[in-house]
Amino acid sequence: MTRERALRANLAHAVRHARRARGLTQRALAARAGIGEKYLSRIERALVTPSLLVALELTAALGVPLAELLATPSLGAPPAPVSILKLLADRPASDLERAERVLRALFA
Repeated sequence: MTRERALRANLAHAVRHARRARGLTQRALAARAGIGEKYLSRIERALVTPSLLVALELTAALGVPLAELLATPSLGAPPAPVSILKLLADRPASDLERAERVLRALFA
């Protein structure tokens, strides 16, 4: 699988998952993001790669960070739970270091 196809597949899954988790139809999300419903359908089916502007409109409409939609799991490694990433998103470096020490103590 090429990098572009992998990106499209991950983005498609992330957009569809976020939309459904918020109880939105494709029509409602497309309207919020200012894009066509058919275009959103093509994004969710991994048929097109949206521009950065469209990706940003989708993140705003869904209320998720761009990194969440673009996250690609490493091969062979499970994806990091989004809830943990959200907790750490805007923390200072000292908090991140402390969190790393705690996690290593618990799971290393």
